[in-house]
Amino acid sequence: MVKSSFVSLILSILYIASTATSASTTSSSASAANFIKASCTATTYPALCVQSLSLYATSINQSPRQLIQTALAVSLDKAQSTKTFVYKLTRFNGVQPREKAAIKDCFEEIDDTVDRLAKSVKELKSMGSSKGKDFQWHISNVQTWISAGIDR
Repeated sequence: MVKSSFVSLILSILYIASTATSASTTSSSASAANFIKASCTATTYPALCVQSLSLYATSINQSPRQLIQTALAVSLDKAQSTKTFVYKLTRFNGVQPREKAAIKDCFEEIDDTVDRLAKSVKELKSMGSSKGKDFQWHISNVQTWISAGIDR
């Protein structure tokens, strides 16, 4: 559920950002907050999106690229925390073998998600100031890795 909601959040934001033609930049935190709210309306969980990204409004400003990078970084952080939590569950004594197997499967899924999110963050950082087709290519890579996380 958590993995799915964060991946849906990221895919929705990537879609918005990749189709945006321009974004005016302003230092007003109200404008930045409105930009985040407007961007989050297209996500599966808009309230979670706004809650997760509002703390970063001043750094996001009204930049689709910064919105993507921040959303991915926040998602990666949450996924890593979830991975740590589930790993601790695998160490509980007294867990039935069937339950232990389910927890192990869950851990592997989350581990794959962390890996794909980390690749996505790295891809966005390496794209520099790419524009046009280069920008779309990088975004396509990110969308592919995140989509793979959903399909698992």
